[in-house]
Amino acid sequence: MNRARVGSYEYHLDQAINYANIAISRLRDADAAMGRARLIGASDILGGGKFITFLKRTQSYAGEKGLKDADRAIRNFRKEMAEMGKVSKIKLEYKNPILILDYIFDNFIVDTLIQKQVKKNQKAARSVIKELEEELIELEREKRRLN
Repeated sequence: MNRARVGSYEYHLDQAINYANIAISRLRDADAAMGRARLIGASDILGGGKFITFLKRTQSYAGEKGLKDADRAIRNFRKEMAEMGKVSKIKLEYKNPILILDYIFDNFIVDTLIQKQVKKNQKAARSVIKELEEELIELEREKRRLN
Protein backbone atom coordinates (compact mmCIF):
# COMPACT_ATOMS: atom_id res chain seq x y z
CA MET A 1 0.00 0.00 0.00
CA ASN A 2 1.29 3.44 -0.75
CA ARG A 3 1.69 5.98 2.07
CA ALA A 4 -1.30 8.19 1.07
CA ARG A 5 -3.61 5.19 0.98
CA VAL A 6 -2.46 3.99 4.42
CA GLY A 7 -2.99 7.49 5.85
CA SER A 8 -6.44 7.67 4.34
CA TYR A 9 -7.31 4.22 5.68
CA GLU A 10 -6.11 5.19 9.16
CA TYR A 11 -8.15 8.39 8.99
CA HIS A 12 -11.33 6.45 8.16
CA LEU A 13 -10.49 3.89 10.84
CA ASP A 14 -10.19 6.67 13.43
CA GLN A 15 -13.44 8.21 12.21
CA ALA A 16 -15.26 4.87 12.39
CA ILE A 17 -14.02 4.35 15.95
CA ASN A 18 -15.12 7.87 16.87
CA TYR A 19 -18.62 7.43 15.40
CA ALA A 20 -19.00 4.03 17.09
CA ASN A 21 -18.14 5.60 20.45
CA ILE A 22 -20.58 8.46 19.85
CA ALA A 23 -23.35 6.04 18.90
CA ILE A 24 -22.72 3.87 21.97
CA SER A 25 -22.80 6.92 24.23
CA ARG A 26 -26.06 8.20 22.71
CA LEU A 27 -27.61 4.74 22.90
CA ARG A 28 -26.71 4.44 26.58
CA ASP A 29 -28.26 7.84 27.23
CA ALA A 30 -31.39 6.77 25.36
CA ASP A 31 -31.50 3.47 27.24
CA ALA A 32 -31.36 5.29 30.58
CA ALA A 33 -34.09 7.75 29.57
CA MET A 34 -36.31 4.96 28.28
CA GLY A 35 -35.74 3.05 31.52
CA ARG A 36 -36.95 6.07 33.46
CA ALA A 37 -39.91 6.45 31.08
CA ARG A 38 -40.85 2.81 31.64
CA LEU A 39 -40.62 3.19 35.41
CA ILE A 40 -42.77 6.31 35.35
CA GLY A 41 -45.06 4.62 32.81
CA ALA A 42 -45.77 1.81 35.25
CA SER A 43 -47.20 4.42 37.62
CA ASP A 44 -49.13 5.98 34.77
CA ILE A 45 -50.78 2.66 33.92
CA LEU A 46 -52.07 2.51 37.48
CA GLY A 47 -53.76 5.89 37.04
CA GLY A 48 -50.98 8.44 37.42
CA GLY A 49 -52.75 11.39 35.86
CA LYS A 50 -51.54 14.30 33.74
CA PHE A 51 -48.42 15.11 35.77
CA ILE A 52 -47.13 11.53 35.61
CA THR A 53 -47.95 11.50 31.88
CA PHE A 54 -45.90 14.68 31.49
CA LEU A 55 -42.92 13.13 33.32
CA LYS A 56 -43.15 9.97 31.23
CA ARG A 57 -43.40 12.01 28.05
CA THR A 58 -40.33 14.08 28.98
CA GLN A 59 -38.22 10.95 29.46
CA SER A 60 -39.65 9.35 26.30
CA TYR A 61 -38.63 12.42 24.29
CA ALA A 62 -35.14 12.29 25.80
CA GLY A 63 -34.95 8.64 24.74
CA GLU A 64 -36.13 9.49 21.22
CA LYS A 65 -33.52 12.24 20.92
CA GLY A 66 -30.82 9.81 21.99
CA LEU A 67 -32.01 7.27 19.43
CA LYS A 68 -32.05 9.87 16.65
CA ASP A 69 -28.55 11.07 17.55
CA ALA A 70 -27.31 7.48 17.73
CA ASP A 71 -28.90 6.67 14.38
CA ARG A 72 -27.06 9.60 12.78
CA ALA A 73 -23.75 8.41 14.28
CA ILE A 74 -24.44 4.85 13.09
CA ARG A 75 -25.06 6.05 9.53
CA ASN A 76 -21.75 7.96 9.64
CA PHE A 77 -20.06 4.87 11.11
CA ARG A 78 -21.32 2.74 8.20
CA LYS A 79 -20.06 5.36 5.70
CA GLU A 80 -16.60 5.30 7.25
CA MET A 81 -16.60 1.50 7.22
CA ALA A 82 -17.53 1.58 3.53
CA GLU A 83 -14.64 3.99 2.87
CA MET A 84 -12.34 1.28 4.29
CA GLY A 85 -13.94 -1.38 2.12
CA LYS A 86 -15.77 -2.95 5.06
CA VAL A 87 -19.47 -3.62 5.39
CA SER A 88 -21.36 -2.96 8.59
CA LYS A 89 -24.90 -4.19 8.79
CA ILE A 90 -25.61 -2.43 12.06
CA LYS A 91 -28.90 -0.62 11.87
CA LEU A 92 -31.02 0.91 14.58
CA GLU A 93 -34.71 0.27 14.10
CA TYR A 94 -37.10 2.07 16.39
CA LYS A 95 -40.51 3.69 16.35
CA ASN A 96 -41.58 6.83 18.12
CA PRO A 97 -44.42 6.13 20.53
CA ILE A 98 -47.48 8.24 19.76
CA LEU A 99 -47.25 10.26 22.95
CA ILE A 100 -49.89 12.83 22.04
CA LEU A 101 -52.48 10.06 22.35
CA ASP A 102 -51.38 9.67 25.95
CA TYR A 103 -52.73 13.14 26.74
CA ILE A 104 -55.88 12.80 24.66
CA PHE A 105 -56.75 9.26 25.75
CA ASP A 106 -55.02 8.89 29.11
CA ASN A 107 -56.14 5.36 29.83
CA PHE A 108 -54.85 1.87 30.53
CA ILE A 109 -54.83 0.76 26.89
CA VAL A 110 -52.88 3.74 25.53
CA ASP A 111 -50.47 3.67 28.48
CA THR A 112 -49.84 -0.04 27.89
CA LEU A 113 -49.26 0.45 24.15
CA ILE A 114 -46.75 3.22 24.83
CA GLN A 115 -44.99 1.09 27.44
CA LYS A 116 -44.63 -1.75 24.94
CA GLN A 117 -43.14 0.56 22.29
CA VAL A 118 -40.70 2.11 24.74
CA LYS A 119 -39.66 -1.39 25.84
CA LYS A 120 -39.10 -2.46 22.18
CA ASN A 121 -37.02 0.67 21.54
CA GLN A 122 -34.99 0.03 24.67
CA LYS A 123 -34.36 -3.56 23.61
CA ALA A 124 -33.27 -2.38 20.14
CA ALA A 125 -30.86 0.14 21.69
CA ARG A 126 -29.29 -2.51 23.91
CA SER A 127 -28.90 -4.90 20.99
CA VAL A 128 -27.20 -2.28 18.82
CA ILE A 129 -24.87 -1.33 21.70
CA LYS A 130 -23.65 -4.94 21.80
CA GLU A 131 -23.17 -5.05 18.04
CA LEU A 132 -21.26 -1.76 18.02
CA GLU A 133 -19.07 -2.84 20.92
CA GLU A 134 -18.13 -6.01 19.05
CA GLU A 135 -17.20 -4.09 15.90
CA LEU A 136 -15.38 -1.48 17.98
CA ILE A 137 -13.18 -4.16 19.54
CA GLU A 138 -12.20 -5.36 16.06
CA LEU A 139 -11.49 -1.82 14.83
CA GLU A 140 -9.35 -1.00 17.86
CA ARG A 141 -7.45 -4.28 17.41
CA GLU A 142 -6.84 -3.34 13.77
CA LYS A 143 -5.67 0.13 14.79
CA ARG A 144 -3.12 -1.37 17.19
CA ARG A 145 -1.81 -3.61 14.41
CA LEU A 146 -1.33 -0.59 12.13
CA ASN A 147 0.62 1.38 14.75
